[in-house]
Amino acid sequence: MDLLISDVGMPGMDGYQFIRQVRASEPVGQRTPAIAATAFARTDRKRAI
Repeated sequence: MDLLISDVGMPGMDGYQFIRQVRASEPVGQRTPAIAATAFARTDRKRAI
């Protein structure tokens, strides 16, 4: 099993966009587990989930 870990605060493209882009390229029915990590003290918890 693979796991995707992405920083939320990446330059140029945020981690949310990156995970959406990966999800869009995955075959139907296949979903790689993903973790959105951040060092920001205030982040949008609902968006990360």
